[in-house]
Amino acid sequence: MSTFTPTTYTVTDVSALQEIPDRKETSIPVQRPFSVFDDVVRHTPLLNFPIHRLENYIFPGNAPGTKGGINYARLNEKITNHEDGYEPMSSDVRHYTLTTTLETSVGIHVYPANKPATQLVIFNHGNIRPSRYMNEILEKLTHDRTRVVIAVDFVGYDSSSRVPNKAGALEIASIINDTAAYQYATDEYPNVKEVIYCGRSMGNIGWTHCIHFPKVTKVVALMPFADLSAVAGSFVSSKVPHIFPFQSLAQYGASAVLGAVFPSGARVDGQPDVQTRGFSLVETIDALAGPMEGKSVLLMKASDDELVPDGEAERLAAKLEEKGIKTKVMDLTGKHHALPWDEKNERSAPEAMEEFFANGL
Repeated sequence: MSTFTPTTYTVTDVSALQEIPDRKETSIPVQRPFSVFDDVVRHTPLLNFPIHRLENYIFPGNAPGTKGGINYARLNEKITNHEDGYEPMSSDVRHYTLTTTLETSVGIHVYPANKPATQLVIFNHGNIRPSRYMNEILEKLTHDRTRVVIAVDFVGYDSSSRVPNKAGALEIASIINDTAAYQYATDEYPNVKEVIYCGRSMGNIGWTHCIHFPKVTKVVALMPFADLSAVAGSFVSSKVPHIFPFQSLAQYGASAVLGAVFPSGARVDGQPDVQTRGFSLVETIDALAGPMEGKSVLLMKASDDELVPDGEAERLAAKLEEKGIKTKVMDLTGKHHALPWDEKNERSAPEAMEEFFANGL
């Protein structure tokens, strides 16, 4: 079993969420390995626009500006009008900001249990809808408040500070932030026997940073992927004519550019164990020491996913199994936004999740 090296952080109590967050910006000095290709790509003026557009499409919450690329006004309007299941966070949810050793801020939202809990769920949201707009889902994860749930804001989203993505700084920040959130959870709830992760879409990046920690026993991966470059390549190729070889060239080009935007092998001073993997989940898992027995991952993919290519969930599952982690892949009916509690899935998926929470695989 892997050991856990504690990190340091400070906690700030946030009495109430602002309607539109007033986020700060944190720069991280990162050392990245030299690559002629990456250097050329990042310093070619013609490529600057598509590079930044791709980067901000993937992580709109970390885009420049006071709100990034998230339309908080529209999301708040959905809550006001009770659209699509949107509702305010429950009144007893506690909001905190963690400040890490790299001076990044991490927003967390804590759903307390109504009795001493043995399980704690850490939830990582996707790239469009921050945690504060997912109350219905987060309440379901509490299982009638018998579990503590901690929702974490990704880098640049909501109460988490924006990190300009220079030389891989965004991924460095995500690793540090995820580690701090896990540390907070286990410090604040030392009697919890197991930590369970639930990630949705891009949120699946989070649990790969923490699955090797001792108390992490289970993961529910909603809309999982193996490699960010595969998702980006699929998206870009879908925007060009369906004529050979245009789609293949577009997919290859997107993957190459993504490697320059989110490099592998970047590091930061004072954190010898932290290294970027180009947001590749399979590379992150591959770098972990194994075997990791006693851990299970339930991968719930969409039957008609328009964003994640076919085979990505299975590819991730195969890598996890190489590390001794038990896996199960199951389909949810619908597209990328499908959830276990949707009308088309509610007959079997929630029961499968609860069985997994109780017994693993």
